[in-house]
Amino acid sequence: MTNTVLDLSPRLTILPVLYGSADFAVEVRRRLRSTTFDCLAVALPPSFGTPVEEGIERLPRITAVVQDEVTLGGEEESCNFVPVDPCQGLIAAIRETMDRQIDRAYVDL
Repeated sequence: MTNTVLDLSPRLTILPVLYGSADFAVEVRRRLRSTTFDCLAVALPPSFGTPVEEGIERLPRITAVVQDEVTLGGEEESCNFVPVDPCQGLIAAIRETMDRQIDRAYVDL
């Protein structure tokens, strides 16, 4: 792979994705296939890792991973969700690394 602005160092590359863009999903897969990576850092909390990967195994059926969220005061409830859609760049990246048996690290603040 040639050195680009996305290569932060010889061992660290970033791949920005745009939500809902199949073009980004295709480009992510192309880049992941063009070189060898040790690990994919996924910008999701670790609690989403296993359920998202289970959803990917169900493709082509599109699913969603939903988790309840309670605010610090415990007053409001809401939820977070991840659509497991192959047209999502993040899902395409996870799927590609699963297929190639590349490690994944789910990271969050």
